[in-house]
Amino acid sequence: MTTKQEKARRMEIRKKVGNRVIEPPVHRERDRGGDLDAHACFSCRVSFKIALREGIAPCPNCRRPLAPMGRSFKAPKKSNIMQWKKVEKLWQADFRFHTYGTHDAPFPKRWQDVDKFIRDNRGPRWVHKMYQDR
Repeated sequence: MTTKQEKARRMEIRKKVGNRVIEPPVHRERDRGGDLDAHACFSCRVSFKIALREGIAPCPNCRRPLAPMGRSFKAPKKSNIMQWKKVEKLWQADFRFHTYGTHDAPFPKRWQDVDKFIRDNRGPRWVHKMYQDR
């Protein structure tokens, strides 16, 4: 196995010979999903990241309107029906899952605690993170 010093020595030789050209990195503008937003279908219990558009996008499975959830939404497992009920109840109460905003209270972990959470957190509905059992 070569040592770090040996590797550095070999790289210097390659630079002098010319088969080791070091160019500065090129920074390109990359599309990081710029306008993609999570949307959920509560009847199918699925989530999709789709571009924001005018109007409401239909679910590809059942053709019902998708619910815009926000960029930070992480869908529960399809088999976890209680977590989907919890997410739907929060959505119906106008809570969205955005990475920005003024609301820092964590979401309730259990479906039974949602009503108390909604009562206690009147006001801004923008939430920093979604905490849920997966």
